[in-house]
Amino acid sequence: MLLPEEQYNLRTPQLLLQIVTAHVSGTGSERLTWQIDTREPEAAWEQALAEFHAAMDQRFGEGQGMAVVLLENFDSLTEKLFGAKYALKTAPRGSATARRQAEERLRKLMNARGGRFMLVATATGSVDMDYERPLFQAFKPVDIQSWSPDTALAYFDKRRQLDGLPPLGPAQHARARAITEFIGGNPRLAQLLGSVLASPSAQTIAQTLDELVDRLADYYRDRLDSLPPAAAGLLDAIIRGGEPITQTSLGQRVGGEQRHVADAFSYLTRSRIVQPHGDIGAAQSYRVRDRLFVHFYRRRYSQSRGLAPIAELLERFFTAEEREEHIRTHLGKGEFEDALAFGRLPLGNGSAEYGYKAFRDEGITDGPDKFWFALSGADADTIPALRQQLRDAPDKAYAHWRARATQAATPLQAAAAAALGAVAASRQRLDQIALHDLDAGIAAARTSGATDALLMALQARYEFSSSCLDDAEGSAAAMTEMKELIGQAGPQPQNTDLRTQVCAWESAEALSQKTWERAQQLANEGLVSTCGPQPRMALLEALARAQLGQRLHAAALGTCAELAAVAQQHTSLDAEACAANLSCKALLATDQPAAAFEIAEYGAQLAQRLGHLFRHLMCLIDKGHIELRMENGAAACTTGRAVEEVATGLHPPSFEIAAIGVCLQYLGMAQQDALGQNTGSVMEAALRSLDHADRVPRVSTSFTNLVAATLGFLMLQAVKQPLPDVFIALDKALSRHSTLPESPSLQGMPDMWLAATARGQAWPQAAGLAAKHTWLLARTTPDGWAKSLRLTGEFWAEASQQQGRASAYAVVSAVLPALKTIWDLAPAASTDDSDKLLVSRLADMAVAVALAAKDPGLLRDIADLMQELWGTRAAQVVKALRLFADVRSDADPEQHLQQHDPDVVTAVRRILNLPPPAPVAKAAKRRKRSG
Repeated sequence: MLLPEEQYNLRTPQLLLQIVTAHVSGTGSERLTWQIDTREPEAAWEQALAEFHAAMDQRFGEGQGMAVVLLENFDSLTEKLFGAKYALKTAPRGSATARRQAEERLRKLMNARGGRFMLVATATGSVDMDYERPLFQAFKPVDIQSWSPDTALAYFDKRRQLDGLPPLGPAQHARARAITEFIGGNPRLAQLLGSVLASPSAQTIAQTLDELVDRLADYYRDRLDSLPPAAAGLLDAIIRGGEPITQTSLGQRVGGEQRHVADAFSYLTRSRIVQPHGDIGAAQSYRVRDRLFVHFYRRRYSQSRGLAPIAELLERFFTAEEREEHIRTHLGKGEFEDALAFGRLPLGNGSAEYGYKAFRDEGITDGPDKFWFALSGADADTIPALRQQLRDAPDKAYAHWRARATQAATPLQAAAAAALGAVAASRQRLDQIALHDLDAGIAAARTSGATDALLMALQARYEFSSSCLDDAEGSAAAMTEMKELIGQAGPQPQNTDLRTQVCAWESAEALSQKTWERAQQLANEGLVSTCGPQPRMALLEALARAQLGQRLHAAALGTCAELAAVAQQHTSLDAEACAANLSCKALLATDQPAAAFEIAEYGAQLAQRLGHLFRHLMCLIDKGHIELRMENGAAACTTGRAVEEVATGLHPPSFEIAAIGVCLQYLGMAQQDALGQNTGSVMEAALRSLDHADRVPRVSTSFTNLVAATLGFLMLQAVKQPLPDVFIALDKALSRHSTLPESPSLQGMPDMWLAATARGQAWPQAAGLAAKHTWLLARTTPDGWAKSLRLTGEFWAEASQQQGRASAYAVVSAVLPALKTIWDLAPAASTDDSDKLLVSRLADMAVAVALAAKDPGLLRDIADLMQELWGTRAAQVVKALRLFADVRSDADPEQHLQQHDPDVVTAVRRILNLPPPAPVAKAAKRRKRSG
């Protein structure tokens, strides 16, 4: 029986039973109302229960039948009938005890053997999660199945079919999926939100959602009121601070640790208020399950206005093109927060965020004004204010420069204004908008036919592509057109700064191709011209790099000094830090480490003040290398940790630079650990460097060399101390870097790899590695095999002495099959001399174990295993091992030696340093007796 949704007339526990009894008997419960009842609560309940059973007997037979009662809003009823929620001052004396007893009676009724009362209830919160209450875990929770996106799509299409509308198109399908996920698959909400699928207006969507949460406000407030204080506080921290979030991070967010929030967080998960989000793992993230509740909370309690509270929905509801149009519209109106509600629209080929990018930040955060301000037609007196606006209020700056571009008096002014508008968009991390505006500026400049305007537009596109997007193709196309424009026979660009800036970039392009002389020539040609500080500093940087490339270190130091002077004159911290970085390299090349260290440290400080994280990292790396060179391993470790911390803190992290930072750490640690007492920590650091390397998205030659050097270092350490994890790292690196086998750092790798295998007795792991990377075996030398197998034999003997024969046998039985697999993969196994080579290799191992082993039983075990694996091919070695065992087991070995092949016996005597056999005495001749 389904009772009414609202039960305001229920004021006593027994009245619930009386209503159910009325339904069972067929008399109806419409006339039942609250009555003054002077009986004891237990007596009233027992009488109502007896009447219930009598009605059931009359309808179904004695002891037969079951009443299935469907009751909504059961959590609110439990508060009235069975909970203890009176205010402390107004609660009647003993009310908490009486209500607890009522709850115990209800549980007894539901749990009775052969019971006839089943309660199926709906609740907005939890009613059986309080350990102290009798109803604790009295119910089996059943979640109402949410709609999947496909189910919601089927519903929307059926609904449109009934309304005579065509099915949803692909764009509307995407919107329907976004809505379904936003409302958590709630069928009732899906029905209410179906009307916004065709809406192109974000404001309409926001208004519909606001109206919906207004209707649900009482429901959501009741849910909040039912939460324990700590759980409610955690929920507030999750929503206000941003989600998804891990439990550990949430504990830190509220000023504690994970253990401090564990109970309250468990309540939220068991109440199904929060749920896991993303991949299941050790650091599991969580978020609030009901996204519409999150929207309600943000609207009512966090004072979010505009479109920001539904940013999560808008970013998935609209296509990229629609979002871009909305962003552009809101930016044009100066509605910055609403523009950001549609997402950042990052480009797919964006480079790491190093905190400073020339296009976005140069001339705004430091250094001279971008000469683009003057080219835009702005008055000199207004440029400082425009520069500050671009730095501090880029949303307003975007609207300003966008309007100025359309009202410009000349094509050059329009191109410069469009470029500055793109800078404003980029400063808001809206690079898609910046790219669109830059391309539109190039098109407008081409249409105007003004060469200076086109050069200005192309320069902005080149700097944006190379600085913000790491787009080599886009920057190359812009550079090619700029060079063609300057070299054309027709009208030439007149602006000197524009021309010399192209010359500086062309020189930088030659540097990237390592054509040092060409780069120097271009830089010198540009420096002859009269130009502003920006292009001059770019030309000086290019010239210094070209001189370093040609090993003209003295000249490079002079150029760096000039660059530093210009940078200081125009307060450009970036250019001054660049001069310090280049000077450091020149000083190191001329064997001046102390001076190089001082200037590297100064450059790092400048870059840190500027916020140019990449420049800061480069200076720190130079500093770390110098510390290693000066044999200050402790300082190099500290610098390496700083590099790793900054690099992994970038967005996205630069794992390549992080790997370099860890290299500084493990080299510094090794330098301090001359006695080899801390080898384990050194190797852990080297493995961490390779772990960072494995996460680098693109492989370069220089980075492959870094990986090779780290692997070589690791192998040297693994030969000294067992390190099984090195094989996993080696496999990953070899699988990713195809050119590693040719690296000079790995020329001794095959022999070192085999020696590391023997040291760690990692032959099973090595077998898998050898099967994948066959070059390792192809380049292993006979000496490498001999040393590794001798080391293996010694290890078995040591295991026998320290752990006993059984443990040693377990090791041998695992190693020998893997060793056979590796040998069968080796090129030597396919030659005509393969049997001879095999015997030689097995003999190396047998001799080593025979010399060191004290247990003859182990030698016989090894012989049996060899015979089983290699058969007659290993017959000689098997015989020798058994002879070794016999000799070891007998105080008088001669009786055994005399029974074997003389060649084998001679070898055994020599190996075990046994004396030669005693000469046999000749029998004396008898004299013949005369007579």
